[in-house]
Amino acid sequence: MNARVTRHEFSSELVAAPRPISAIAGENLDRIDAALARLTACGVRIESDSRLHQAREIVAESARGAGITPTQRGDDLGLRALETALDYHTIASAAQPSFPASVRRELRDSLRGGLKPPDGALSPLQLQSQAVAFAAFALAGCSPRYPPKSTGKSPDILLDRGTMTYAVEAKRPQTQNNILTHCRAGYEQVIASGHTGAVLVDVTDCVRGLGQNEVHAFVERAGGELLDSVATEDGRRPEYQNLIAVGCYARVQAVAAETEKDAVLDLIMSARIAVLANVRNSLEDHRARWIRDSHKRGMIAIYDPIAVQRPPAAT
Repeated sequence: MNARVTRHEFSSELVAAPRPISAIAGENLDRIDAALARLTACGVRIESDSRLHQAREIVAESARGAGITPTQRGDDLGLRALETALDYHTIASAAQPSFPASVRRELRDSLRGGLKPPDGALSPLQLQSQAVAFAAFALAGCSPRYPPKSTGKSPDILLDRGTMTYAVEAKRPQTQNNILTHCRAGYEQVIASGHTGAVLVDVTDCVRGLGQNEVHAFVERAGGELLDSVATEDGRRPEYQNLIAVGCYARVQAVAAETEKDAVLDLIMSARIAVLANVRNSLEDHRARWIRDSHKRGMIAIYDPIAVQRPPAAT
């Protein structure tokens, strides 16, 4: 039945070819240095003890053989440092000197605190996820923009398509139990904008310590639970009438193998985003697909140079 359009239509899973830290440490140091330079050039005030500086110190130590994995270090800051390097390389790629002062302040605040903020001080991670989502849509060619700042609720991103504007809200829960709550809060920010749109939930922090197959399984399960919470077989629930796409994704480093001094790492991205339009092939359906597919293209643009290890050219 064409009217029953709620369905599992998800974006891709990407895994970088496993590589040893001895090979990737230098690349990540270059990413961090480039991100610091670009963000500073765009007017973001970065403090000397920023999360990027902390990440750089840890990655530099790993390049000297100090270890990177939880087993080698006794904590997960090494893997977080690598994730931070890639995230801010991505964020910096979309940064512009023309960003409003409020956005530059958010980018500054996202870099405050530790690589692993304590409970109650998690806003830097939320701001980081918002900035990555913005950059993904920028890399997909969508020309995202930030909504005007107001004292009330507002979404993270606005996307223009033809004469219509769509709202996107990114959320970042720390545990599986909070995913649905964050989705609802994100939807309230979408409807506050007066637009239809999407809620994308970054579950990276929920899958730490899991292997590749476990990450994909978690994201698939969480995506299904999100879909069930906002829609039935017959379409969107009445309380979610302005939601046209919903899903979750994770981007995380995982240990594939390790010795006392070296480690081989998987870089994993997994996403499950469902289209929720109530009438197949309607304008709403096409726009929902556009949001979903744009997010996919943007994430591929982030990961493709790493995920696709091309052989050296023949000589």
